[in-house]
Amino acid sequence: MFRRYLSLRTPHQECTSILDMSTKGLSGAFLLIDVDNTICLRKTDEVDEAIISFLLQLRRDGRVKEICLLSNVVSRSQRRVDRVARIARKLQCNYVCAFWPWIKPRPEPYREALTKIGAWPEVTVMIGDQLLTDILGANKLGMRTVLVRPLGKDHFITRPRRIWERQVTRLRRIFNVTSPSS
Repeated sequence: MFRRYLSLRTPHQECTSILDMSTKGLSGAFLLIDVDNTICLRKTDEVDEAIISFLLQLRRDGRVKEICLLSNVVSRSQRRVDRVARIARKLQCNYVCAFWPWIKPRPEPYREALTKIGAWPEVTVMIGDQLLTDILGANKLGMRTVLVRPLGKDHFITRPRRIWERQVTRLRRIFNVTSPSS
């Protein structure tokens, strides 16, 4: 049971940036991508041109069928939803904003995103910067997962989770735990 707990919090791939992730095996895959600190800094809608080009190229090459941004916006603030919508327009993709209490890692926002892009978990990759939300929720549904380093400072709610993430990562290494179905 303890190994299962750690396994669900273990990404299939870890990298510094979305630009460094391996695209091997992405033939016709679907991508779900977290927003804050994964592709842009919190409270901005500025996405690095290299990230935009990289993702659009994956779609043009046929390695990715569809992309959907998946963001916990927590409160029903139209300003926050509009921000995610602007980012999605830049990436020419769909988006799902998860509101409290139905936020990642609960399955509902992932399922909504999968439905929106016509995908299913087995051929979908979730990319995010948090083990306890992005990676955990996607692994529970059977998706492949990519953990990237956060681009900037964390929200005050996220900071305590980072301490727990470090402990989980340390335990994964001690017990040599791998990601689910790897």
